[in-house]
Amino acid sequence: MLKTHDLSKWIFTNSIIVDEKTAIPHSHPVLTLSTRHLKDDDLLLSTFVHEQAHWFVNQDQKALEGALKDLKEMFPSVPSKGPEGASDESSTYLHIAVCYLEYRAIRELLGELKAKEIMDFWATDHYMWIYRTVRDRPRDIGNIMFKHKLVPGITSARPGEIQ
Repeated sequence: MLKTHDLSKWIFTNSIIVDEKTAIPHSHPVLTLSTRHLKDDDLLLSTFVHEQAHWFVNQDQKALEGALKDLKEMFPSVPSKGPEGASDESSTYLHIAVCYLEYRAIRELLGELKAKEIMDFWATDHYMWIYRTVRDRPRDIGNIMFKHKLVPGITSARPGEIQ
């Protein structure tokens, strides 16, 4: 992946483990990938940037708290368990932000069509409501992420570029 794509904008930790026994990839304490999608480079890339996005949003807790507050106003009721949501309501809101960044990264790296295909796949796999929501409302969620400067490489919202 690193040879095929310029991921420098999307890497926030260099401590990475690929564990064939791990069923579920996770970001902390060490970014850990499973081998579930080892034969599908696009899904593996999506998983990789998803876990990296966790590291990015955790760099600025104040910005993250502001974004989560705005997401709660936008989506007052969210699923609080899988497969539609994450493990609880707070994790679902966090994953709206993380999955938005994942979608944004995949759009930049692979293009709009492939990004939509990947979001469609995840929307039938896990975090189903979250992925459908991110896929269907990227501009609305993006406005919040830009407002709180939670988009890699962006230091402020620029009119006409928020999505």
